[in-house]
Amino acid sequence: QVTDRIQVSWASESDKVTAALREHRDMIAGEVLATQVNEQTPAAPESADLNGETVAFQIAKVSTAAQ
Repeated sequence: QVTDRIQVSWASESDKVTAALREHRDMIAGEVLATQVNEQTPAAPESADLNGETVAFQIAKVSTAAQ
């Protein structure tokens, strides 16, 4: 069983990317085991091309207490 969790921060100047990420935030969080998917400019971003649209993102591991 995977117990690690992540936090995702993202930003995009693309209206299409922004709308899609907002609409599907909960699904994305569930798929990548994120505790948070935040729309904010990442401190140390990576970038990705999504069909010609750019998104900046950062992924950070979230500390979890032993269960």
